[in-house]
Amino acid sequence: SPDVGSMREAARTAEAMAQPRPPSLARATEPLVQRDLARPPRGPADAPVTLTPDQIQDAIAFNQNRFNDPYSIKTMRDLMGGDIDEASGVVDEEFVLAVADWQAQHHLTQDGKAGHAVTRSMVLELAAESRTNPQSLIDAIGLVIDSYRLPNHWALNEIRAGGGRRCCGTDGDSDAETLGGPQDPDPAFRNQPITICICISRMLPKIFSDYEGFVRIIGHELVHVPQHQSGTRNDGINEFEAWFWEVCAQGRVPTLADARRASQARIALSHFRLIPSSVGTPQQVEKARKMQ
Repeated sequence: SPDVGSMREAARTAEAMAQPRPPSLARATEPLVQRDLARPPRGPADAPVTLTPDQIQDAIAFNQNRFNDPYSIKTMRDLMGGDIDEASGVVDEEFVLAVADWQAQHHLTQDGKAGHAVTRSMVLELAAESRTNPQSLIDAIGLVIDSYRLPNHWALNEIRAGGGRRCCGTDGDSDAETLGGPQDPDPAFRNQPITICICISRMLPKIFSDYEGFVRIIGHELVHVPQHQSGTRNDGINEFEAWFWEVCAQGRVPTLADARRASQARIALSHFRLIPSSVGTPQQVEKARKMQ
């Protein structure tokens, strides 16, 4: 996305994450022995909580609804380690109890549900591992897409990570670039398979310092995929729609602070003003009105 990185820096504000502490109850079973982590949790684990059969079933239903891709479950199982079947993409009691142990290790509420706090802790671990294993960053992005139900499209061929123009933009100031497809505004990449390339040097630090912003960057680029498949080749439209998604995305996407939301709305409107009246739509006019 052209100049998205520099504009995003201007919009960014500090946002604190507050995690609830679990009650101190006893568990009948011993916690799992987790594999070595690149980002070990601070301090000893919290006292384990024993989940009732009803709570386990509730957590199974929650996790089955939260994740659609079996690869996400395999990724989480691999992170949690211990005695669980790491090759399984199934959400079952074993998976729920492993999540509860992970929550105890990371001082999160122990309910066996892999919601926002668990997703965030696992993405941060995968990001730390990506310093020696680049595939871990791709796994982190896949987990984010699945957990937060980010916009996805069949035309996306690949997500990769790297540097240079393909990933960081012509001026090196983009967090990510979506390239390819019959409607890519850049003829140099037009009709190539549609790829999202993550700029490692810019993105990796942001995962740790601005997790909520990182989630939105991924969503922003995913909005571009159908545009590159069947859009107008107009940069103003493409960026307006992607920034509108960042400002107005609902559902599971982490909420923006008011000041940041307002700042990003101004960025979206700046792109709206670049759309020629001959190609703009009434729907885009209505979206702009909502942000003013």
